[in-house]
Amino acid sequence: MVFKKNILKLLILTLSILLIFSLTSCGEAGSETIYPKETLSENTEKSILQNKDHVWKYLDKWDFPLFDSGKLKSVEVLCRNNYYKEIIPPYELALKTASYFLENLYDSTDLSDKTATTDALAYAMVESIGDRYAEYRPKDEYEEYYTDLSGKFVGIGITVKYDAKEKAMHVVSVSSNSPAEKAGVLADDKIISVGGASVAEIGYDAALNAVKGEAGTTVELGVKRNGEIITLTATRASITEESVIYSLDENKIGYIRITSFKLNTDEQFEKAVDYMLDNSAKGIIYDLRSNHGGYLSSVEHMLDYIAPKGTTLVSFSHNYGKDYVAKNTHTALLPSVVICNGSTASAAELFTAGIRDLSSMGHLDAVIVGEKTYGKGVMQRTYNLSDKSAVTMTVAFYNPPSGENYDGVGILPDFEVSLTDDGDAQKDSAYQHLKELINKK
Repeated sequence: MVFKKNILKLLILTLSILLIFSLTSCGEAGSETIYPKETLSENTEKSILQNKDHVWKYLDKWDFPLFDSGKLKSVEVLCRNNYYKEIIPPYELALKTASYFLENLYDSTDLSDKTATTDALAYAMVESIGDRYAEYRPKDEYEEYYTDLSGKFVGIGITVKYDAKEKAMHVVSVSSNSPAEKAGVLADDKIISVGGASVAEIGYDAALNAVKGEAGTTVELGVKRNGEIITLTATRASITEESVIYSLDENKIGYIRITSFKLNTDEQFEKAVDYMLDNSAKGIIYDLRSNHGGYLSSVEHMLDYIAPKGTTLVSFSHNYGKDYVAKNTHTALLPSVVICNGSTASAAELFTAGIRDLSSMGHLDAVIVGEKTYGKGVMQRTYNLSDKSAVTMTVAFYNPPSGENYDGVGILPDFEVSLTDDGDAQKDSAYQHLKELINKK
């Protein structure tokens, strides 16, 4: 009996060792030899290699450098299962992935580092699925991205993404009153060096880490703007971003500027609205100019704080989820004006359309002033991978209360007003139209 038990234990131990070996070895693919990109490019053209069901199998056959096949498979499966459009077959996606990697990432990637190669190939694959809003973020970049969206962080107050062609950090947005804004950094700047080190030479991840540091220390940024290279110095700080700025003038006209939709924006918004109501505001101007969007949950809660309970505020395509219906008994149905421009996008457009539709439903009087918005009526969702990297991709259309989606079209203002070099004509127009709405009551 003891003998049988020992045999059984030995068998279990052997199977366990084999299982561990299989789990650690099956994730590795690619060649230990690092071939020139010209050779890899030729390899992709030698054979069609049909009937392989995943991108990683083609990359392995084409002798790309060592990479984690399990991770690339996970990324591909995530995209195929969740992207709101059909993705091209594995062979075509493999060709696009290989081409993007060779053209944009081969020279800037440490190909002897399997993790770096895997990250680069994952980035190339996500860039190739046909989703203009898709992003692959390695662990460090995702941590930076998530921390920024939380509205509380130590840093300089910028959101960036990798620009493969420029081999630089593309500044997506600059937080209001942040060290970066004080230093003169602007949205759409390309950061090409950090602390004197070229982003192209040290790599994107290292550049991201170089921007980080302790509060009170400085970082020197080499910025490319309109073809000119300038040097800016920012002092790192502990930041609780104020994404909602508000005031009330002597005529009881409220002004609420919403710069983005962070995790804490809805809390700040509620305080702003409460201030308006507690101080007998007659109407509110919502300024969403150059607001690129953010969390859907924030804009849902913010509209919920204005609209009557039971109002359908957001609906979705592709059976993504249930309609979001106002649950809060709180309302703020004051005459309202929204100011927008061509950089008002995504969640900011949803808020703009929400105010417009609440007016059309007869809940409040409102108009839109400014310029046609960007036209992004699709939503993204971020999926975390086991190594704490993440994939963000488009999963559905989201619609305002009217149900009319504005993706690729934008939202037209009721009163089109352009900015000039002399003052703020859009804000002046908003005040004028709000006074007319107030006097109409």
